Amino acid sequence: MTVVSRTDAARRLAPALLGVALVSGALSASLPAAAAPPGSPLRDGGGLLDQIGDLRDDLEADGWLMHGQFTFIDQFHPGFRSPYVGPDSLTPGARGRETISFGPVLGRKLWDGAAVFVNPEWDQGFGLNSSTGVAGFPNNEAFRVGKTDPTLTVPRLFVRQVIGLGGPQETLDGDQLQFAGPVDVERITVTAGKISVWDIFDDNKYAHDARTQFENWVLVGNGAVDFAADARGYTEGVAVEYNNAWFAARTGMFEVSKETNAKPLNDTWGQAWQSLNELEERWRLGTHPGAVRELVMVDRTDAVDYQSTYGNLGPVSVTQPLYGFRRYRVNYAFGLNAEQEITDDLGAFARASWNPGRVQEFMYTEVDSEAQTGLSLKGNRWGRVDDTVGLAGVINMLSSRHRAFYEAGNIGFIVGDGQLNYKPEEIVEAYYDAQIVKGANLGLDYQFIANPGYNADRGPVSIIGVRVHLEF
Repeated sequence: MTVVSRTDAARRLAPALLGVALVSGALSASLPAAAAPPGSPLRDGGGLLDQIGDLRDDLEADGWLMHGQFTFIDQFHPGFRSPYVGPDSLTPGARGRETISFGPVLGRKLWDGAAVFVNPEWDQGFGLNSSTGVAGFPNNEAFRVGKTDPTLTVPRLFVRQVIGLGGPQETLDGDQLQFAGPVDVERITVTAGKISVWDIFDDNKYAHDARTQFENWVLVGNGAVDFAADARGYTEGVAVEYNNAWFAARTGMFEVSKETNAKPLNDTWGQAWQSLNELEERWRLGTHPGAVRELVMVDRTDAVDYQSTYGNLGPVSVTQPLYGFRRYRVNYAFGLNAEQEITDDLGAFARASWNPGRVQEFMYTEVDSEAQTGLSLKGNRWGRVDDTVGLAGVINMLSSRHRAFYEAGNIGFIVGDGQLNYKPEEIVEAYYDAQIVKGANLGLDYQFIANPGYNADRGPVSIIGVRVHLEF
């Protein structure tokens, strides 16, 4: 077992203590001397976050958007069974790692229906084992390009045009990437620039945001769809959406990464690209809304065919150049995504996705088929209406060709133990997210992972997490 030094422990816990201090400061500023009992509505006025909110509302009335967030996630796993390890094996000794992200989102209305958004962000930290060892990795905030010190990037810089088509209107709630206000229910929306494709595709009310919901990254999006992204999770492109009361259709073209799990994007559009296409149908069961989304991905990347490598080489890694085996290849995937409100405080969700497993996944993770389902319950029943508890299960699987690639001793960009006793990767995640004060949440998370990296010889492993999230 690895012993964490006091210095390392202090360094890892410092951001959490800062977050808790900010939460406590906001709480003490916003409440009178006698604190409100659990479940009481927050009082208006006086608090730090209320003052920021008032400033934000005044700016939005003048055509400016100002939001921001801070997220700290610390995860730890005890030692687990591991008769051998490989280059991408989750470290079997006790380990802890943390990630931090913080920064503003700024927007400006340009003309009727148009706005520009920019999101500078500082990131710091690493995922467990540098974000390798588990296909369903436990922290979607973990960056494959980890940093010891906070590093400034600009993950989002885009223009959005909303074109109303007339008829009834609805009022959109303001959020981190959207102005509040009335829009036509039937409308076309065009988004162009640098974004996360998850800003538009594969949304789910109950499982789509690791900063407030489930932390495992295959519970943020369909695991077998190789979503376009650089190593930080963002890409450049354009998306067009059509929306009406009961139906939506979305399509987009995006840049893929230049190399496997690489930060540079491939800007040779004639050779490398990804197309995402999604249909969404909505309904109501009584008064409770539901939706299903069907997603089709087609892309072209400078990729390896799994069979061409393991049959002709000794053990290799797909992150190596392998120029004799790489060429631009077309790949595709399908995803289903459903959500249903059951009662006013209880909702259910499910996803399932598949790709043929012949061409290496290039950017997201290494899953060829997966299924997941879960529940999300608000805290109404115990007087904590803004708290949420979630429970979900996931099963990740490999194709026979992809499985043989690992059995031959080869290494992927997420998993690879140097040998493989194959079994599907099975994950259960449970979390409790508590609102301490409006805009400040504290979460506890537990994940149980059987057969990490699809290897029955290793694990199971339990991962325990703490999350601090501030948002205005």
